[in-house]
Amino acid sequence: MSSISATINGEARLVERGTDEERYYREMHLDNNTFSEGEEQSAGQGVWDVRERQDGGRGMYIEGEEVRVVVVKITDGRVSDWKGGVRDWSLTGEGGNNVSGEGLVNGVVGS
Repeated sequence: MSSISATINGEARLVERGTDEERYYREMHLDNNTFSEGEEQSAGQGVWDVRERQDGGRGMYIEGEEVRVVVVKITDGRVSDWKGGVRDWSLTGEGGNNVSGEGLVNGVVGS
């Protein structure tokens, strides 16, 4: 079995409440959730309401005054494996990727 460690860097910002942007991201979150529709959650009798039995309870994670939408613009990162191999990467320009660090061991270029 293999293992990796990943570090992802970026800039986070809170989306303003009540905006079209906030509604868009909440809708996208619901559309892309991983809960199975129609299955009842098994946390015990009476804990989940009827809506949750119908849609997996996906809405409960994005509702409430204390819940905020955070957008993260990912800039770069590092992936390392259990053998000491390190691969740095960065997102450059619009849609372009720049992957560097090919063959690095512990982040150091070999001779």
